[in-house]
Amino acid sequence: MNILGIDIGGTKTAFGIITDNKQVERFNIIPTKEHYEEELDELGEIISEMKKEVRIDGIGIGLPGPLDPMKGVVFSITNLEGWRNIPLKKLVEEKTGIPVFIDNDANAAAVGELYFGKGKGLKNFVVVTLGTGIGGGLIIDGKLYRGAGLIAGEVGHIKVELSGGRLCGCGKRGCVEAYASGKAILEIFRELVAIRAHTNADLQNLSTKTIFEAAKQGDALALKVIRQAAEYLGMAMSSLVNILNPEAIIFSGGLSKERELLVEPASKIIMERAISEATRNLRIEATDLGREGPVLGAAALFLESMHQTS
Repeated sequence: MNILGIDIGGTKTAFGIITDNKQVERFNIIPTKEHYEEELDELGEIISEMKKEVRIDGIGIGLPGPLDPMKGVVFSITNLEGWRNIPLKKLVEEKTGIPVFIDNDANAAAVGELYFGKGKGLKNFVVVTLGTGIGGGLIIDGKLYRGAGLIAGEVGHIKVELSGGRLCGCGKRGCVEAYASGKAILEIFRELVAIRAHTNADLQNLSTKTIFEAAKQGDALALKVIRQAAEYLGMAMSSLVNILNPEAIIFSGGLSKERELLVEPASKIIMERAISEATRNLRIEATDLGREGPVLGAAALFLESMHQTS
């Protein structure tokens, strides 16, 4: 079977075809459109061109934010205003004529690790996606756990500030996503630069990537913001470890590549703050699936949905 995996993120959309030999072909990345109709139009054109050259048996789509995978409806995408209550499965199937399964992108990442990555052979682990936002996918007893309302794993909304705190995209305050996501790191850095008149540079042209690059060059303000993000991330994940007692936490997403500045300091805090019984055999790692990981995960979700209905 050839499965098209699509990962729709807050800033970019990745896609590729996963073949029978588990290779990713025709991998590409495009900017995510602010409104879903524009995104669907572009994806529809891409899929139409692909179908001229290769058979596509199914489409798996991972997206950030709460949704109903059984009904195929996206309730919202936190960092994209134009995505609200979208019957995405139905719309993509109508546009392409191909069966579709959708799920949260962190769930896709978790299933991807279970099938292809560092979760192989494990029964209980958590995948934490670090990107524009922060998400989580839970594998419990070897299966994806969605919860009673199908939105389990929203680890980005663990509270790390109880009195007030920064406003999160979910509408609440004090969430770890408001302090340690790529979007938050960028916003906090911009605010501090403006307050301290640290530079005359155009703040709108800054990116999370340039902040990490500055930190690697020893920029004190960039280091301060990233260290704070790592501390909040570690604090939130230590609570998760105490509650779930997983075999492993696997960091995924674009910021998981920042191991020295973000993943390793956060891991140290997890080990320090979580109770010793919960960390005794805990593995904390970053994914090795690379930028194709979310696409592999989205395809794996489609395959798993077929097994569940067969």
